[in-house]
Formats: sequence, structure tokens, C-alpha cells
Amino acid sequence: MDETSSKIGIPNKIVYSNSWLVALLLTGALLTWSLYSVSLKGDFVFDDFNIIHDNAAIQSFPDPRPLLKSCQTRFLSHLSLSWNFYYGKFQPVYYHLFNLALHFLNSILVLLLSALLWNAANRKEKNSSFSQKLFCSLVFLGFLMHPVQAHAVNYISQRGTLLVAFFYLASVYLFLRFRATNKFQFKILSLASTICAMLTKETSFTIPVVIALADFTLYPQTRLEKRGRDLFPFLLCLLIIPVLLMVSLRAGQDIAGISMQTNLIPRHHYLFTQIHVIIDYLRLLVFPAGQSIDYQYPLVTSLASPVTLTYLVTLVAAIIWAVINIRRIPLMSFAILWFFITLSVESSIIPIDDVIQTYRLYLPSLGFLWLLAAGMEKIMLDHRLKILLAGTVLIFFSSFTLNRNILWQNEVTLLSDALQKAPQKERIKLNLMRAYLRQGDFTNAYYLQTEIIPPELTDFSPWKEHELPGLPYEMLILNEIEKNNLQLAVLYARMAYWKCENADILTALGSLMAWKNYNNLAYALFLKALALDNSLETAYLEFAKNLANFDNHTMAIRLLELGLLQNPHSNALTDLKTAIRRIQEKQYVLR
Repeated sequence: MDETSSKIGIPNKIVYSNSWLVALLLTGALLTWSLYSVSLKGDFVFDDFNIIHDNAAIQSFPDPRPLLKSCQTRFLSHLSLSWNFYYGKFQPVYYHLFNLALHFLNSILVLLLSALLWNAANRKEKNSSFSQKLFCSLVFLGFLMHPVQAHAVNYISQRGTLLVAFFYLASVYLFLRFRATNKFQFKILSLASTICAMLTKETSFTIPVVIALADFTLYPQTRLEKRGRDLFPFLLCLLIIPVLLMVSLRAGQDIAGISMQTNLIPRHHYLFTQIHVIIDYLRLLVFPAGQSIDYQYPLVTSLASPVTLTYLVTLVAAIIWAVINIRRIPLMSFAILWFFITLSVESSIIPIDDVIQTYRLYLPSLGFLWLLAAGMEKIMLDHRLKILLAGTVLIFFSSFTLNRNILWQNEVTLLSDALQKAPQKERIKLNLMRAYLRQGDFTNAYYLQTEIIPPELTDFSPWKEHELPGLPYEMLILNEIEKNNLQLAVLYARMAYWKCENADILTALGSLMAWKNYNNLAYALFLKALALDNSLETAYLEFAKNLANFDNHTMAIRLLELGLLQNPHSNALTDLKTAIRRIQEKQYVLR
């Protein structure tokens, strides 16, 4: 490495100190495995079923054309899932291993970028090698071990978050290497990585902004003409995602999808809510208690609240402080601006169904870690005290991470934790009911169903004058169906749901209600039948047919697998499972 490069910030002393680097990487690998090995056998959860189980495009590898048609802005993230499916099929451990390996690679990029930032920000100051190494070690291990990362690492469907982080970090690092060495190949690699990021997830839109910010902050001496020439190709990349979204629109996607995920939340309400969300994100980064897979978070509809105004002033003041001090304290200022910029796509004016999710902190958390490590270096002088504090912080973070990873072993543990924190949220109860159903725990699924059952199944007021005749339920309902009196037939079926304790009768009634397209009621009747008798072959058959008729093939197949555990010699269950699997694979419609 030449002398000029060393003067302007190449991390030769840190990164190429072999004994320190090897020890740090081995420590990081061991800690990562000890924290995340408990969740490697975790099941598919939530969107994993839609994105992997029921997605023919994901299952098309090595043919990329279906992916190109279905997910232009997330092509590479879905391609990686498709590659996983090609080799691992429906075994989630292979997907988890890929995610974990990608998280470790991202942490190595964090280490390289941190070393480069430290040297570039402190090249005019005399800092000990110890201070440099402690800064890089704390950021590297903190990124690996912080509990907010557990969501992105354990959730298979969030592969895009990990993969876009890889390209994001590589783009910034390679550009800064180009600026430090003036070697053109680093610029080409940085540009290629930026383009790959734009094909991975929409949050990559801010990469050119961050690269420009890093360039202006860390290398202010660069001539304006040269800077403009170097940055111009990256600024052109800002067009990639809008163009891809327009292509998606021409392919038939809804126009609202270009600028919002949901039209149920007005843009200004989403923005006001994000003021509170960002404060909560900062709280989670400092004290990561109270994480949940599904938050119950109120929308903020006005700025008139004193709390909202206080939060807004605090956030704006932090940004202004960073801008004002960007020359005097470049590393800390850059860390603050990194946090806000990398969070901006998902926490601004683009409404998303879930206003808060911890996986969105995966990249922004790096800004917090840089700020923490740089602040500790500036405030504390005693090296032993620095090591003690850094070790305490890492142990504190790792304890929360381990607890979160234990919860990620399956849907039931994860959603049960969420329900404790938001006991009134209907979506958590519904998802937990489905999780119990997938596990074959029909009793708990039925118990939850009685809590979230639609109001129309409990309201008998329109028919108070009707007494339940002393006939079998099936006869009552068939008689009313023959008279074309569906309202009274449905009433009797609802009464049966609450009063009947015979699994065979409930199954028969479920089939009648499915026949007449009262699917919520049919679902409820089938589930109660299995809660009463989990070995009833006809209940599994009829329930699976009902699910498959509405393209819920994965749940139907899982239900039949549970039925075969109870009835291992059932040809009917085996034949229906084979038929639904064939339909799922060929994407036919069950008639």
C-alpha cells in the first residue's frame, strides 16, 4: 500500500492486523452461532407460506423469467429464496442458515466500513491503535449481537432486508475505497453493487444520497468537478426503482402500489405516527425490551399533541446538530444522518400496513452503534473502563437477543409473546389460531376462535322468535335449504356451533355451509369438530377441501398431514393430499 493512501485513510493498520482480525472474526462467529443456533430449526412463519410454499415463481429456479415478471424491484432477494428452494425445498433450516451466513457477511462489511470511516474521520488526529480497534470491535460485535437484528435474521421472508444491506454496505465501502485510493475498479464495483441493491429492495433508493454524504463529510478536499463526475453515475441510479415500479404498473399492478403499500392510512397520518415510531426505535436500540412480532400501535392524526411536538423538535434538533457539526465531528454527525437516511424510505410519507417493525432497524442500527462507539471514545479516557463498558453493553444486548431467538423457534411461541403484549389485537389472535391449527392443537385453536369469531355468528336477535325444534340439526338445515330459507338454515347452523358437542354432526353441518358458501361458518364448524375429535377422518377431508377451494393449498395439505398422523392407513386422506399437491404445483383451480 502506498504512502499517499495511508495518509488519507486506508485502514491498513486495523484491517490487516492479522492476529487481531482473526481473533475478532472467530469471536464473532462463535457468538453468532451461540445466539442464533437455537432458532435454526425454526418453522416457516407468516408470509413465508405465501412467498415460498404457495409461490410458483419462487419454485421456478433455475428459470428466472417468472421472478422477473412478478417482483421487479425485489428480483435478487426472491432469486436467493428461489435458489434456496431449489436445494432445500420445504426445509426451513437451509433458509435460516443462508440468512445467518448473510448476516455474518454483513457484519464483516460493517467492520471494514467502520475501519475506513474511523481512519478517514481521524486522519488529522493522533489516535492509538487500541482506540481504533476498540471502536471497530464494538461496532462489529454490536451489529452481530444486537437484539433488533433478530427479526431480520430469523424471518426467512425478510431475506431482502439482509441482502439489500449487503449491497448497501458494499456500495458505500467500495466508493470510499475508490475515493481513498483513486483506483477505478472500486468505483465500478460500487456502482455494480448499487444497481444490485436497487434490484433487491426499495430501501436501497437512498444509497446515492449516503454515498454523496460520506464523500462530502469524509473527503471535503476533493475538487467539486471531480466529485460531480464521480457521483453522477450513482445519481442516475435513482431512476432505477421508479422505472421498475412503472414497469410493474404497466404489467397490471395497482397504481397505489407505486407510492404506498396501503391506502387505508393517509400519508400525513403515517408521517405523524413515524415521529413517535422513530423515538420508539431509538428506545429499542438503547434498551431493547418489549419487542414484538406484531405491535399494537395507535395512529397519530395531528401534530397538536405536546408529546408529538416534543418528539418532532427532538428529532429535528438531532439532524440540525449533525449538519452543523459535520466538519468538526464528522464520524458522529455521519452516524446520526446515516440513521435517518437509511430509515427514511419506510418511516416517512410512504404508508405501510405495519407502522412499526423492528426489522426496519437492521441498517439504521449501524448509525446508533457508530455513535455509541465514537461517543464512548470521546468521553472516556481510561482504556480499562472502555473495555469494561463495551463488554457490559455486549452482554446486555446478547441476553435480549438470545431470548428473542428462543421465541423464534415457532409461530406459537412468537405469537403468544405478542399476544401478551397486545392482548386486544385481533390479528395476533387470528394468526395464533392458524399457528395452533398448523401444529394440530385444535383445542387451543378452537378456544381462540371463540374469542375472535365474527359477530354475525353470535347474534341471534333477528330470530329470537324461533325456538330450536326437536329435530336433528342436519334435518333442520336441509329442510330450510329446500325451502330456500337460507337465513334460517344459517341460524340453526350457528346455534349448532355453540350448542352441539357431536363432531360428526358439526362436520356434516360444515359441509352444508361450505356448499352454500358460508365459509366463515364452515371453517368454525370444522375446527370445533376437530377440537372435539382430532381423529375424525371426515372432518379432515371436508375441512381440507374447503381450504383448497379457496386456494389455501398449504394449510389444506398440512391439515391432511395431521389427519394421516391420526389415520395412517387412510387412502382418502392420502389421495386428497396428492391431488391438492398436484394442483398446487400446477396452479390449477380446484373445482
